[in-house]
Amino acid sequence: MIVAVVNHAPGSGKTALAVHLAGELALRGRRVLLADAGLEAGALRWAEARRRNGHAALFETVGLDRELIAAGRLRRALAGLSDGADPAIVDTPPRPFDRLSEVLAACDLVLLPVPAGGVALSGSRAAIAAALWERRRRPDLAVRVVYTRVRGAIPGAVLTMVNGARLVGTAAALRDEPALSGVLPAGLLVQEAVRGGALDAGVARIVTELFGAG
Repeated sequence: MIVAVVNHAPGSGKTALAVHLAGELALRGRRVLLADAGLEAGALRWAEARRRNGHAALFETVGLDRELIAAGRLRRALAGLSDGADPAIVDTPPRPFDRLSEVLAACDLVLLPVPAGGVALSGSRAAIAAALWERRRRPDLAVRVVYTRVRGAIPGAVLTMVNGARLVGTAAALRDEPALSGVLPAGLLVQEAVRGGALDAGVARIVTELFGAG
């Protein structure tokens, strides 16, 4: 399975979601590949910080060549890179991306991290529009919303945007906890730093909902 994590707004929690989904799956014994298609290379920076700080790699993290994506060879390339990993999670750039259509065309599931606050809705609207355009082309494409940066109730404007697109959010959300800002630059996961917290529990529930308990 190829999973694309998509939002056009910096600060949406996109890379945090991609890294923590991959990490939780790896901690459950799954072989996972995290592929960074981002211009800012957020996932690669996280993996490098993890190596630099002496933490063992939980999964393989690779960068994706833009020309390879443009040539429409992404699915075949990920199969070659993953060495049996399932899923392969693709972290896309936090801005409009001229290769996004090729990424979406190769994936089986699109995850849309929609922030509940602190970030303009325009990036989420653009990501939703891109995912729905691809689903019109491929009706079997799965598209799910994961609410991020959640501190309390989801604002009405955010719910209206998601419900208006007839999308479904995961039952759990990625909470906006102070620990998150510290663990990512250190190459850690919240699961490793503050096991048992609300964010840790949310990640676990999201993974179970999307990928099963195993």
